[in-house]
Amino acid sequence: MNRCIVYQRRCFAKHCLIEAVDNEDWDAIDEFIAQGDYVKDPMFYDWAFELTKEDRDDRRDLGVSVLEKSKFEGDDFDRMKRPIYELMINDSHCYVRYRSAFCLVNQGVFSENGLKVVNFQRDLERTLNEAKDDDETKDIAIGYLDKLKE
Repeated sequence: MNRCIVYQRRCFAKHCLIEAVDNEDWDAIDEFIAQGDYVKDPMFYDWAFELTKEDRDDRRDLGVSVLEKSKFEGDDFDRMKRPIYELMINDSHCYVRYRSAFCLVNQGVFSENGLKVVNFQRDLERTLNEAKDDDETKDIAIGYLDKLKE
């Protein structure tokens, strides 16, 4: 596919996702992410990672939601592990914390994995259990808790 067309599609997708966040249309966001068209695109998940640094909690939530479902190549996710862990334990917005935990588990980070974090497993399980108590995220959290037990 022509590089210009790829770039245009990527920019349009980012614009649509930001617009959906601004309109609080999380069903559209979840549907878009589930399609998987962009989850293998390093430029797209780099953009999502930058969103995790935004002041707005809904945009941080979008960033970790995209990263949760991204398909990283090689060690691309390694540089993101620590900041996502920090979001999981420190973010003021519960859904950013929950999605950060979901992201870590979905990307295969079940233990410290070189993060030099004491009590990583405890922090991860605690956050997933909090998410399990929320009606919006209960089923997702249960799935990830089960994944941890495998």
